[in-house]
Amino acid sequence: MGQFSFQYPVWSIGLCLLAAFIAGLLLYYKSPQLTDRTYSQKLVLSFLRMTAVFLILLLLLNPLHKYYKQSIQKPVVIFAQDISESIIQKDSNAIRNFQLERDQFETKLKDKFDVFHLEFDHQCREQKTDQFNGKLTNINEALDHIGNSFDLQKTKAVIIASDGIQNTGKSPIYNELLKQLPVYPILLGDTTPEKDLWIGNLFFNEIVYAGDKFAIETDIQAWNLVNENSNLKLSKFSDGKWVQLNNESIAVTQAGYFNTKQFIVQTDAPGLFKFKISVDPIKGESNLRNNTREFYVDILDSKKKILILSYAPHPDISAIKDAISANKNYELTLKNISDNLPAFNDYSLVVFHQLPGPGGLGRNQIESARKLKIPSLLIFGPLTDINQFNTIQDIVTINTTNKTNSEATPIIKPSFTQFILSEQSLDYIKRLPPLNVPFGNYTLDPSASVLFYQKIGSIETNYPLLVLSDKAAYRSTYLLGEGLWKWKLSEYLNTNNFNFFTELVSKTIQYTSTKQDQRKFRISQSKRIFNEGENIPFYGELYNDNYERINQPDVNLSITSNEGLKFNFTFSRLENYYSLDIGSLAAGEYNYIAQTEWNRKQLTATGKFSIQAQNIETANRVADFNLLRSMALNSGGRAYLPSDLSLLQKEMLEDQKTKSILVQNLEINPLIDQKWYFFLIALCLILEWFFRRFWGSY
Repeated sequence: MGQFSFQYPVWSIGLCLLAAFIAGLLLYYKSPQLTDRTYSQKLVLSFLRMTAVFLILLLLLNPLHKYYKQSIQKPVVIFAQDISESIIQKDSNAIRNFQLERDQFETKLKDKFDVFHLEFDHQCREQKTDQFNGKLTNINEALDHIGNSFDLQKTKAVIIASDGIQNTGKSPIYNELLKQLPVYPILLGDTTPEKDLWIGNLFFNEIVYAGDKFAIETDIQAWNLVNENSNLKLSKFSDGKWVQLNNESIAVTQAGYFNTKQFIVQTDAPGLFKFKISVDPIKGESNLRNNTREFYVDILDSKKKILILSYAPHPDISAIKDAISANKNYELTLKNISDNLPAFNDYSLVVFHQLPGPGGLGRNQIESARKLKIPSLLIFGPLTDINQFNTIQDIVTINTTNKTNSEATPIIKPSFTQFILSEQSLDYIKRLPPLNVPFGNYTLDPSASVLFYQKIGSIETNYPLLVLSDKAAYRSTYLLGEGLWKWKLSEYLNTNNFNFFTELVSKTIQYTSTKQDQRKFRISQSKRIFNEGENIPFYGELYNDNYERINQPDVNLSITSNEGLKFNFTFSRLENYYSLDIGSLAAGEYNYIAQTEWNRKQLTATGKFSIQAQNIETANRVADFNLLRSMALNSGGRAYLPSDLSLLQKEMLEDQKTKSILVQNLEINPLIDQKWYFFLIALCLILEWFFRRFWGSY
């Protein structure tokens, strides 16, 4: 039943009753319209009016109804089903029979438990499709999902139906969940090795530069094929047919054969090329799907050459060097201003660190780069000559009467649109330590863009810290602070990685070194080669006549496969650009064309990408029960064969330690939220009006 409480003194209820009584008395005691009505009729009308007034005044006091609500919570059992391809490779009929027994098993457990069904391959999802088409298996990901998504205090057991063939992710044996919950693996599949010759791991560079050589390395494995021979072939798809590049004989010398082979390939013209490594089948093999691996290599024109020219050694140079070297698209050269300098014509970008230095040292080199229209990145430091710095460029001017420095942390504003930093990087910017910047007033060219402004102490200023410009026929960037090495070390201490620092340097270098693209409509992708099952994102940019980025018109994307299949999509608008994730597609090569209309002009952008097949699941079909048994042992559980599912069911239903819990919660509900009170008030007023009309009082 519960109890009622009020936010006002209890005696205020009496005032409500008194006010309601007075309202009914004054209205009906000597009403001239009711002089001919009987006493009982007046009493009925007065009661209805007093009831309505009292309820209205009572609800204005906001009374609360408190009561205890009891519920029974069953313990939770989680059933995680492996849906990778290897599960049904050997015996699909056995899996279908297991599915029927599993469904009955889950139904019977629901009498005592709340049963949640999950499916996993390389990802884990709360669904039940029984579509065994996963290209990779990550058991550890399933355990992580359970640990992050479920209340482990209510969860009593985790059941994992899998063959134990894990081919991506961390080992599940060391997952923290095994220390908190018992895991009961259901051992699917067959551990008997069959006659099989297959291509195992494959290593190659997805991006290669024209004219370079690159290595393709592959592992060849075989079971139960002693004294058999085969041929390993490397082929390239060209002009609509496969062209063989290499052919090497293989002699299987033992039951568990393993060997590593390497091919060196000479590149020629740039483009996106498909290669194939295959081994000839041997008589008696039961699995031929793992005898061939196809893959793609993107051959680019050439690497971008970057020159770092410094006045003196500095830890900032080392930090920048590491970030640039992490990108294999760049070839880096470091020089001191006093060295014999190479010709700037050979470089896509020149980084000037603390130049021009004292006495204008380095000024001639900066002017030479500008005459050659070589993009440049100028990094300020304590040895930079401010007066010389102001005279050699017109993008940013620093007015100062002394050479004192101040400490400034970066702040970013949403008006910056030259490139996009990830959400993780945007969040991390607030945690960066300060840089040493020159103290003074800053004058900025109106055409320049500012990525970072200076925050001095707790004051956010309009002084620039990182400035980008494409005012001339080449781009230039200005970092007006010293101490980048502190950003790198701070990030590693906080996150154990350099993701933000590498992304910032990489995107700044990429923007500055890229020749200005005058196209008003552009479509881009993060890469051109995707794995089967991987989501494929697109990004779009549209510029008006003032080269301001806009996204008013719709942008449509049409994708066509080499087999002639066509897929149509429409981009989503995000801020001032376009974004689209088309999900995953089947392996193959695809061409796309994006279209939009602006100012009565049709704009198009085209490109191509490839999806390489993933046959890792079919490469090895021998179940790994040792992994599953180790998981059970480490967690205090026990492994079961599919035929013993009834034993697991009996054990769990008869376990006296797992019982339902009676939960009692205090519920507090304001009476004003109960709609039936308002209906009662309305009913009283309607009845009062009706009786007065019926008795001729109006």
